[in-house]
Amino acid sequence: MRKILSIVIPMYNSKEFIAKCLDSFLIKNDMECVEIIVVNDGSSDGCTGKYFKVVDADDWIVKEHLEKFLDTLKKVEESDVIVCGFETYNIQNNGINRIFASMESEIEYFTMSELMNKWAQYRKIFTLHGITYKTAFYREYGIDLPRNVFYDDAIYITVAASNAKKICVLDQNLYVYRVGDVNQSVSNDNRVARMEHVEKVIQIMCNSYKKKRPGAGQKYFEYKTCSVITDFLITAFLRCKQKRVGRKEAKKVLKEISEESKEILKKTKKRYLMLMFLSYLHFDDKIFDKLLIRRK
Repeated sequence: MRKILSIVIPMYNSKEFIAKCLDSFLIKNDMECVEIIVVNDGSSDGCTGKYFKVVDADDWIVKEHLEKFLDTLKKVEESDVIVCGFETYNIQNNGINRIFASMESEIEYFTMSELMNKWAQYRKIFTLHGITYKTAFYREYGIDLPRNVFYDDAIYITVAASNAKKICVLDQNLYVYRVGDVNQSVSNDNRVARMEHVEKVIQIMCNSYKKKRPGAGQKYFEYKTCSVITDFLITAFLRCKQKRVGRKEAKKVLKEISEESKEILKKTKKRYLMLMFLSYLHFDDKIFDKLLIRRK
């Protein structure tokens, strides 16, 4: 029997969490349909499943939902990308938050053009935690991820997915994303310490953006790239306590963007100027987040 799903678990430095992660895949039924591969990177090499999903070693899967997910994969129409909701689990207060899209039915299908018309509704789940790829599709359109670089998941969920002709969205939540750990790569201190990692990711994405995609795929790529750049600018201008250092890094990246893609530069220049202005007013990311909440 061919495997329906390959789970790829990049180890990095997560030995203390891997047992909980692996245990979440031990289900009573359909275990023969799942292949689990622990690797040093997020490569799809060696996957034999029709679909594959990357799960970070310090996260896990909702075991009770895995069987339903597998059953759904067996019957969905052929799709290049399958996306579903996920949960965040805060280790500080044990808080659980479900991230999902408001859907009219349990399974919906879109072309990339149709998805872009409803992007505001579905963009929250187009993350590492929500996305599953058809293995053959990813091998055709994915690119090698940079080694020893954090935040490369932005490349993973953007480059290949931008070429998707058929996208399936499920009203399910499968992945549990662990948050609230100061040692995580997404903590403020680590974002600041690893700004050069994000610079590398931005460089790769801007370079790949120049390779035009059919239809709305280019728009998807633009949205995801601008999102990464915006988060970097928030880090440089607002999260970084050494303001001069942050402004210098932001200026350097803006120059690199201008050399790679005038289109992306045009889309991000206003955000650059706004965040630079806020940095001179001594705003930090917490004040910025409060302003965003008020606007909503």
